[in-house]
Amino acid sequence: FREDVARLAEADLKKRILVPLRQHEYDALADFIFHRGAGALLQSGLQNYINSKPNGNFDYGEIQDCFMLYAFWFNPTTSQWEYNAGFESRRREEIDMFRYGKYTLHR
Repeated sequence: FREDVARLAEADLKKRILVPLRQHEYDALADFIFHRGAGALLQSGLQNYINSKPNGNFDYGEIQDCFMLYAFWFNPTTSQWEYNAGFESRRREEIDMFRYGKYTLHR
């Protein structure tokens, strides 16, 4: 698992985020990319928002809103975006990792 994260998610993260991050912020974004794809970083608004804050002075409400866009999945059967409790739980853990350095994922 760790090798997949390093090879896939971290390579994309290093290309997309151009400002310094704390380790826990980096880890949260790497997990997000690993599970939702590198495009989600841009489409969620996280990439542009984080890159606009080179001093790391983030509005955590904005960060949370960006992460939580991916508490939903597109159901091809209904052609609708649908809420997924598992995705919401994972996003909340990524938010806590990003903001507080709480590592509760992958236990």
